[in-house]
Amino acid sequence: MTPSGNVACNVGLLGPGTHGPRAMGCAVYSLTDKRGLATWWMKTTGPALSGRFQANPATDYPKLAYGRSYTWHGIRCSSATIGLTCKNLSGHGFFLSRRRQRVF
Repeated sequence: MTPSGNVACNVGLLGPGTHGPRAMGCAVYSLTDKRGLATWWMKTTGPALSGRFQANPATDYPKLAYGRSYTWHGIRCSSATIGLTCKNLSGHGFFLSRRRQRVF
């Protein structure tokens, strides 16, 4: 979770069981509307994607302080006062903040 509490990310395995591909998903709480919660996700390789989901994800995650990074199986997220940048082993990822979001 970012220090502002606006972005929460979760990592894990996709699909049933414990053999699915590893992935990370991040939700931006300030971008919630009747269509759902704005969410970005990616696997450890390949393109990043975005969409909206009707969900109520947890908010009690540890905070990733500004200036710090978190790496999980090749996905790296860096927290800064301007926003959160996450990138995978393929160099794809996303930037998330209240004002701007982009997939690269």
